[in-house]
Amino acid sequence: MWSGTTTWPLSRPTSTKTAIKMRLEPAAEPHDPQVHMGHDWFFVLSGQVRLTLGDRQIIVNTGEAAEFSTMTPHAIDAVEDPAELVMVFDREGHGAHLHRSAEPGA
Repeated sequence: MWSGTTTWPLSRPTSTKTAIKMRLEPAAEPHDPQVHMGHDWFFVLSGQVRLTLGDRQIIVNTGEAAEFSTMTPHAIDAVEDPAELVMVFDREGHGAHLHRSAEPGA
């Protein structure tokens, strides 16, 4: 994932879908939108996040959810305070998210 992100796996490694709990710390600058194969869904447990989808920015509050194709340039950032969410993604998204988390300094 990105700098300032902590994740906890919630699904089995052999599952066709991957579920994680994620804590996002607010960043000085929003993350650059990324594109990869797959589909993501998340539910905000606490805090508030800014979902960037292409040219749109959508504020997602505690108790709200979002779903989107990851072929749309996207980024998720905490707004002002830390945010916690549950994220579910398919196998294509699984590979992209794991690859990003393995990058040095990420």
